[in-house]
Amino acid sequence: MAITSNRLRELDGLRAISVLLVIIDHCVRHELPKTDLYYNLCAGAGSTGVFIFFVISGYIITKLFIREQEKNQRVSIINFYLRRIFRIIPAFYFYLLVVFMLSYFGFLKVTHRELFLAGGFLANLPFVNMGWFVVHTWSLATEEQFYLFFPCVFILAMSFSPRKTFIFSWFLLYLIWGWLAALHYDGAAGPFFHISYIMSGVIISIYEKELKNWACKCNFSIVATFVVIDFLWVPGVINFPHEGILYIPFSCFVICLLLLKSIHGSTGLWAGFLLNPVIQWTGLCSYSIYLWQEMFTLHPSFIWTPIGIIGCSAISFYFIEKPLNRIGRKFVSTSTVLPVENQNGIVSACE
Repeated sequence: MAITSNRLRELDGLRAISVLLVIIDHCVRHELPKTDLYYNLCAGAGSTGVFIFFVISGYIITKLFIREQEKNQRVSIINFYLRRIFRIIPAFYFYLLVVFMLSYFGFLKVTHRELFLAGGFLANLPFVNMGWFVVHTWSLATEEQFYLFFPCVFILAMSFSPRKTFIFSWFLLYLIWGWLAALHYDGAAGPFFHISYIMSGVIISIYEKELKNWACKCNFSIVATFVVIDFLWVPGVINFPHEGILYIPFSCFVICLLLLKSIHGSTGLWAGFLLNPVIQWTGLCSYSIYLWQEMFTLHPSFIWTPIGIIGCSAISFYFIEKPLNRIGRKFVSTSTVLPVENQNGIVSACE
């Protein structure tokens, strides 16, 4: 496990893989018919990338809550929301502002309704249709809606049994998704389906001490086999809701296993790949990259797409995201900015 500058570097490596899978999906989906095998494989890649983001998010947020609770005997909801605001809003609204300006001058086609839904974190609502340049904000909407109620649920759970509470919550979400999907309410089932991944990250964070030894002993070839199966199975979720009911627990299990194995048991080529400087930079800027890749993948170019994504993401990260994160820390009391502890793999409090 490699920790540098208050960051768990293996997680940055996984973030890089996630956003690269999304970019591959978005670049290819406009070039191939939906019936093509490669189209389905790339669609599966993009879905898997977003699901990995969700699991990482749930894992990190819960880990920070647990450590804050252990250190201060309380969790500050106000500080949590301040961290989220300064972490998410500035880079996101900067992107939306640029989209609005380009649309205003006729370079893009984005409606005011789409911008309102995206900016209000409502792009994932059932049966909402979004244009290409803001459709990817559904994942941000899913996370922020989850974190509206999660701090309160966590605090209540600490008064009872957090383990039983969150496991029960995961199965409740799963059952709701299964029921809606079985009735072919696929649009309404989507939010419950996606939140299951965030909840999976929550659960492995709570059970990490018990699970990490098992993950370390698990042969990486087995993990890789599970990942390949998960990767190939994703397109089936889109076309066969009943199959998707079976897919959810398997996919959540595979991604959680990959995360734990990467953090606590990565060695050799896999560890070298995750810690590669280029992969690390990509993971560090993954949020900005995720926002801006949509601008350059509608009509992908072998030259201009990577140049555009890297250039705009770097501007967003170094001039918007990073400085505003620093400002955000000033609004959070120093008692809740937790140090990294090597044995537990905590990342910085502003993640």
